[in-house]
Amino acid sequence: MSGSSRVAVSLRSLGYEVLLWEEPGEEPEQAEKRFMDVVPALARHEKGRMRLYRHQLDSVKALVAGMNVILTARTGSGKTEAWALAALREGWRVLAVYPTLALAADQIRRLEEYYGAAGYPGTVVRIDRPSIEKKGRRGEEILKLVSSARVVVTNPAFLLAEMKRLALYPHRAILEDFISSLDMIVFDELDFYGPRGAHLLLAVVELISKHLASKPPRVVVLSATLGNPEELASLLTRLTGRETRIIEGRPFKTPNRTIIVIGKGVEALRDYIRAYASVIASRAPWIMDMVYNEDEFREHLYEIYEALEAIGLRPPRPGLDPVEILQAILEASEPGSVTLVFTRSIRMAERLYRSLLEKLPADKRKLVGVHHHLVSKSKREIIEEAARRGQISMIITVRTLAQGIDIGSVNRVVHIGLPVDLREFMQREGRKGRRRELGVTETIVVPSGLWDRKLLEAGSSALRQWLSLPLEKLYINPSNAYAVVFKAMWKLLRGVGIEPEEEKLLRQLGLVEEYTSLSGGGLALSRRGKAFWNDIGFYEHGPPYGYRKVVIRGGREVLIRSEEVSHRDAVEKYQPGTYDPMNESLVVRIDPKELRVYEQPPEEAVAHHDWIARAVARYEDIKRAWGEKPSFESDLRYGRISTA
Repeated sequence: MSGSSRVAVSLRSLGYEVLLWEEPGEEPEQAEKRFMDVVPALARHEKGRMRLYRHQLDSVKALVAGMNVILTARTGSGKTEAWALAALREGWRVLAVYPTLALAADQIRRLEEYYGAAGYPGTVVRIDRPSIEKKGRRGEEILKLVSSARVVVTNPAFLLAEMKRLALYPHRAILEDFISSLDMIVFDELDFYGPRGAHLLLAVVELISKHLASKPPRVVVLSATLGNPEELASLLTRLTGRETRIIEGRPFKTPNRTIIVIGKGVEALRDYIRAYASVIASRAPWIMDMVYNEDEFREHLYEIYEALEAIGLRPPRPGLDPVEILQAILEASEPGSVTLVFTRSIRMAERLYRSLLEKLPADKRKLVGVHHHLVSKSKREIIEEAARRGQISMIITVRTLAQGIDIGSVNRVVHIGLPVDLREFMQREGRKGRRRELGVTETIVVPSGLWDRKLLEAGSSALRQWLSLPLEKLYINPSNAYAVVFKAMWKLLRGVGIEPEEEKLLRQLGLVEEYTSLSGGGLALSRRGKAFWNDIGFYEHGPPYGYRKVVIRGGREVLIRSEEVSHRDAVEKYQPGTYDPMNESLVVRIDPKELRVYEQPPEEAVAHHDWIARAVARYEDIKRAWGEKPSFESDLRYGRISTA
């Protein structure tokens, strides 16, 4: 691997110590078949003469043979083509389920390209709540789209809601006819949803296979990070009656450079050790052995610091300014390339974004964007498209860009704090290096918090060992009670017989009751059962629709129809007094009956609400005590103060 890191040079010029190592690239094993050999209609497509990877061809063969497929392969390995080529070849109807709106939109672009080139334009259709609302809920038009579709792309929340409609109000369902003739269901990143979500999706597979589809469809599970595919394979075979094949694929991987930012003030720490040499030599002599070895000292910096504190000393801690580091990375970035910055929370993402904007000159601010689920869908799509076109150089995000989306020109991933599990780290890393022409990619770790420091206490070798650990497993429990309750209630409402064990569980939970009528009697949902059924949701158990935002400006209320707040977010992030960076407003009231969050611009909120005015007065007193001029709106906007 040739060349030096412009980022490392820039950080060192600012006084930061960094650790750096490099890893070679990888190439997947190629098969003898080309895309056009599998789908002759792709002969004129630019990828028609490309050879398939071995895992892609193995997947196509298994699916054509009637098997389910679990494909475990890291990002950049062409998992989409592994099932899409088989579906194109055989003319199958496919239901493709993706975890995020960004990923769904990204995959639709790829699928439309293949299906259009093969002579089937307009047969890849996205069906979810936002797309239906965009079409104005025109039922006949949507049903017409679905009837001509070969691939329907949706998300798990909409699919679960559609299954609930199929149980109770089939005439209101959009996908009933499509599901009845379904040939294949594709789940991308099943392990992303966690145990509860995964079990609900597997319950959906069982209900479709046994009660809705004319024959059990093939099931394809795509994952970069599935830790225990054998258990899932056994369950899929039991649910569908089809043999399940596990296929592992090696991804394409560019050469990569890892940079750990240690911090500033390393020399100050070294001087401190020399000043207290006699004390340290008697209580932690191994530190004195390292102080004169440049590489060893940097490698074990955090371990040395913790050891000095453990013997009662108070050494200077290495300094880290994430905003300064991000500015240096932005200035060192190659034109047209994109850096993704992952943080642990939306609050941190917003604070970094706004603090960085404040430091940047006006003409550079348009190069930075922030991306998370509280940003409206339309704004997120604008940011993604700007990144593809090279108009944005850095996106600060949480998990919304960690799943499968292909921006293409991402050559650097920055971790402001490591995630607590290896799976999420690998998902973050999978966003970069998806093009050969990118050359060397970079992973940059900026320690933040106790977990990072503890890991780095043992030096960079500990981080490398962590990266080589097996991935955390998603444990599959066929008897998961929540999924069993959902299946049992669905079958009861649909008029399908339920199993004795299912009935027993429903009775124990008080979700059913006996009824009698002139025509006989039977089992029905109790009042408690009806409430439980209404609250079943994919991401949270609660009312199916979230809160709407209402912004009050100049005494006039404006309903923000494009934004909806989940019940969880309403509790955690939208309580009175919290700041909404999307609308640059303060929450002044929340109405759980109307499902409304009322907001006002800071100046108006202070003028109309005494409790906010008192908090701002206290803030102003503190700023003046520090010798600083109060600027409440500016400090909110740029993340210098936060609300909780």
